[in-house]
Amino acid sequence: MTNRLKVANGIIIISLVFGGYCYHRYRQEQRWLAVKAREIVDQAGAHTRREKIMALRDYIRLNVRYEGLSQDGRPFLRNTAWETLQSGRGYCGEATRALVNLTAQFGIRAHRVNLHGPVNHVVAEVEVSPGNFRLVDPQDNSGTNPYLDERDRALDEVVGCSGSLFVDYSNLNLRRVPLVSGVVQRVRVRAGLLTWTLENPWLILADLGVGIPLLGFLALGFDRLLLRLYAYRLGVRLRPLNHQHAVQGLRDKKLAPVPLHSPSQV
Repeated sequence: MTNRLKVANGIIIISLVFGGYCYHRYRQEQRWLAVKAREIVDQAGAHTRREKIMALRDYIRLNVRYEGLSQDGRPFLRNTAWETLQSGRGYCGEATRALVNLTAQFGIRAHRVNLHGPVNHVVAEVEVSPGNFRLVDPQDNSGTNPYLDERDRALDEVVGCSGSLFVDYSNLNLRRVPLVSGVVQRVRVRAGLLTWTLENPWLILADLGVGIPLLGFLALGFDRLLLRLYAYRLGVRLRPLNHQHAVQGLRDKKLAPVPLHSPSQV
């Protein structure tokens, strides 16, 4: 086994172990969130879908605060829902992440919406009834709660309308990405695997841990395919040798002089 192959195998093993650990942490937090969500709705006496959503919203408003919280040192992936609920500290984005994860414990779909305008804010778009998504503000915010709590509001009702606080929105906060922040607007992604993954940093890291070896295997397979196509064009029959010998054989074939006549013509 060549040194290069040993290094590649080592990277694959480390990536898989890292991905497995991250997925374990993700599942561990989800189990805790399931217990916490049930505890919240039971204490609130909530039974219907709407009652559960409101109970979870009110709990986060009461127990997750942003006053006096510094913007410095926030991780790029932000805190997990478990970290936010345990610390009781977080901005609107962390509060929304907590709500999305808590409602999911009851099979209620939700995802974040980044609202932009005179006021920049993050809220959840929650499926209050089958196929019916409405905005829910999980942060205790005197500037946005009166407007968003006044009645059920769909996303299209609060963006660009008369008297609205917001002029633009996005499910994916691409304004944090250089170059595209001023170009891409109103990105709307349905609640699903992508939006769920983005609300769980441990799941993102687990996907990366598994994805790196997968990309490595795909790259290796593509490399072997190109090698065989190149050999076929040169008329070289590859034997079951290692990759280095095969490449050297192709180089020798390419550099070999081409006879002017075939042996039958001499």
